[in-house]
Amino acid sequence: MALVALALSITAGACSSGGSAHIEPAQATKATAPPTTADPQAADKAAVLAAYQGYWDTLHRAEGLPDGQPHQLAELGDYAYEKALDAAVNAVQRLIENHRTVRGVITGTDPEVVCLNDARAVIKNHYVDAVDAFDSNGQPVRSGASQPGPADTNELSIVIKRPTDGRWAVAERYISTAGAMPTQDQLCRA
Repeated sequence: MALVALALSITAGACSSGGSAHIEPAQATKATAPPTTADPQAADKAAVLAAYQGYWDTLHRAEGLPDGQPHQLAELGDYAYEKALDAAVNAVQRLIENHRTVRGVITGTDPEVVCLNDARAVIKNHYVDAVDAFDSNGQPVRSGASQPGPADTNELSIVIKRPTDGRWAVAERYISTAGAMPTQDQLCRA
């Protein structure tokens, strides 16, 4: 609905016969609504981020965070698919088999959907990972590229819409502290 404002302007003029005030209507103005900038992918992006966050929360509970014992959780299958599900289950299994626990926190996480098509999205996340694995004697465990202590971490995750049920799930994760990883552009073009 457009609003029309009618304003009066007063102009004063001076004549040789004296001053007079003259009142005339100002131009009518039409107010317009601001342009909309709604993201047409907002609902899908929210669903992608919810799946990613569900994956993180469930994986951390399965690992035993914040201070418990690792255990397999069937809910991982709700949020992870293919390579990410295999990697999560195997990581938790290694913790269990080697009598290890994990303790610590991850701070500064702020995941962002950087590209999205019909059934595939890429999430970029940057955080400080201060979660460490400990052996049964409470000693920090060093494994591969991962070292005890806080690590400034970049992560790219591929989230797909599963063909089996149409729900979004994390399919692959690339983590900078684990070695070489593809670029965001490479994953978005794939």
